Amino acid sequence: VYPPASTVKPFIAVAALTEGIVTPSTTIYDPGYWTLPGSTKRFRDWKKTGHGSIDLNKAITESADTYFYQVAYNMGIDRLDDWMHRFGFGETTGIEIQEEASANMPSRAWKMKRYKRPWVQGDTISVGIGQGYWTATPLQVAKATAVLVNNGKVNTPHLMKTIEGATIEPYQDPLLYEDIKEPKQSYWDAAKRGMFNVVNSA
Repeated sequence: VYPPASTVKPFIAVAALTEGIVTPSTTIYDPGYWTLPGSTKRFRDWKKTGHGSIDLNKAITESADTYFYQVAYNMGIDRLDDWMHRFGFGETTGIEIQEEASANMPSRAWKMKRYKRPWVQGDTISVGIGQGYWTATPLQVAKATAVLVNNGKVNTPHLMKTIEGATIEPYQDPLLYEDIKEPKQSYWDAAKRGMFNVVNSA
């Protein structure tokens, strides 16, 4: 398992759009860091000089950490935890591998059980860029990406579905996850547009 890092930004974008946290035109100014309100704690962007004025599309295209620090702060860990579980994080994918790890989508309850300490706002900020306590498997990221590409349709990855000529029972998914139906088509499109621009914009 690994920290999923910036691969999660498009999924968080869809969740934030659906929750009304941001719109495609929501803009912030990025000087190269984000400061936690009520403190002097700075969370750095990967680009030391910052990205300047950024909207959602530019935030995904340039993978601007500061934008997603702000999104995570506004969403809070409870909504992030709920939405990312729906994308498949913190859950086994359903593939036919008994040893598959579920990895960890952090939550208030998880931290209290694991560390006997309450969740704090600073913990949430790193989650916004797929860091901190968040871990995932490459297959979870692949599955979540397929959910995004298919506009919320959740497909279970498989190694094998049938054996030609064999007499076996019809295949049944070992795990069934609900499709993500709330986001508007424009929200899926906004996240995919940013991903497209990562490799196609000048």
